[in-house]
Amino acid sequence: MRPLVTLDDVISLTVFEHDGFVIYRSDNDSDHAPHQLSRWIDLLSTVADTRILTLVLEKGHIMLRKEKGFNVVINLTRQANLGRARQTLEDCIIEIN
Repeated sequence: MRPLVTLDDVISLTVFEHDGFVIYRSDNDSDHAPHQLSRWIDLLSTVADTRILTLVLEKGHIMLRKEKGFNVVINLTRQANLGRARQTLEDCIIEIN
C-alpha cells in the first residue's frame, strides 16, 4: 500500500477485515475510530453491484473498496485526482493478490 499512502492527496488509509479488525492503518490516520469503521462495513455490505464507492464530503473524499478478504478506506483531500487514486489502489490490490 506504500504507493497509495505516498500520493500527495491521500490523507490516510486503513485496511481492515470485514468484521472491522484493522490490518493496516497509515500513521496519519486518526479519524477512523472503530465506530466509523463499522459504518463503512455497513455501507459496503449494502452495495452488491460494485466493489468501490467514492463519497464526496465537505472536506474531501472517502474511497471505499471491498475485496474478498478485506476492505480499504482512503481519506483524500478535496483536490485529489480520484482517477490516479483509483488506479494506484487497483495496482496495490493486484500486487497483494
